[in-house]
Formats: sequence, structure tokens, C-alpha cells
Amino acid sequence: FDRLQQDGRIIQLAFGYMHRKEAFEKAIADGIKNAKDESTKSAAKKQGANIRNTAADFSDAYQSWYSESLRVIQQLLPDRAEDFKRQYERPRANRKDISADN
Repeated sequence: FDRLQQDGRIIQLAFGYMHRKEAFEKAIADGIKNAKDESTKSAAKKQGANIRNTAADFSDAYQSWYSESLRVIQQLLPDRAEDFKRQYERPRANRKDISADN
């Protein structure tokens, strides 16, 4: 569960990186520059690399995270699985009505 949560956070950051690359690069560089010690600097570099790699392969990373997360939700909270699907699945293009969700 912790890994899925961490992966979800990286995917969220990667999505932001794709849309605001310059701001994210500056934040990553600042995090590395302002690191208090080598282990913190190393962690900042690693997270920056993870964000860049995930952004480069966003679709596959997202689909993998979504599929695994849905299985966990179905096992642990089966009555909430439909809510999870509605939150994360893209609406179908062939809908007859127009709403904020599609």
C-alpha cells in the first residue's frame, strides 16, 4: 500500500512536470542546492530523476498504478471501487450528454 501511495505521488508530480517543466526543474535544482547533507541531496536527485522518467513514460506508469490500485481497492473496500473508477477513469467519448465530467 505504501508503494502505491508513493507511486501515485510520483505520477502526480510527473503530470505537473509535463505541464510546468521549467518550474519543476527549478524546484528540483533548488532542492538539490539547499540540501543540508549528502543523503538529502542524493534523495532530491533521485526524486528528480524519478519524476523525469515517469513523465517520459507517463501513460504506462499511470495505467500500471491505476490497475494495481483498483485491485487493492476492490479487495479492501469493494463498496468504494465504483467511486475510485469514477474518480480516475476518463469519461467515454460517445456520451450523449455534455457535462463537466466529459
